[in-house]
Amino acid sequence: MKTLKIFLLMSATLLFYACNNNLEDVMSAEDVAALQAMETAYYAAATYNDSLATYIETTGITHDESSFYYDGMYHRYDSMFAANHEMYSHMNSGDDHDGDSWMMGSGWMNGSNGHMNSGGHTGNGFNASFCTSENLELMDSLMRAHENYHPGN
Repeated sequence: MKTLKIFLLMSATLLFYACNNNLEDVMSAEDVAALQAMETAYYAAATYNDSLATYIETTGITHDESSFYYDGMYHRYDSMFAANHEMYSHMNSGDDHDGDSWMMGSGWMNGSNGHMNSGGHTGNGFNASFCTSENLELMDSLMRAHENYHPGN
């Protein structure tokens, strides 16, 4: 009986520490939603920028309904990225910057850590686990690439 009590006590202690450590790594539902929205917004903005670039390069037209549509959709999603970045808490163990350290168009990225593909956005993937400086570098790179195709340039 004494062995059983010791075993149960050790099991309960181990379970307590295991649960306690896992809880520190759990991201809030709000942060998960914001991070997923940032990922969706980044990829959608990249897609619309690619479409705009292809349209302009193929037709040579920069001031018509199609170019304004692609541009407008790009800006909708890059704004969505920024808004969700503002809502993200930056309190998770894998985050590598504060919430105040990036604002849309901040020039976060001084160099290029990713290679530019034909559409203008970097080839690195979005980190969907945490809010990292790599994600901000991807978005800044996309913003710089969009400047080359923004209608009116």
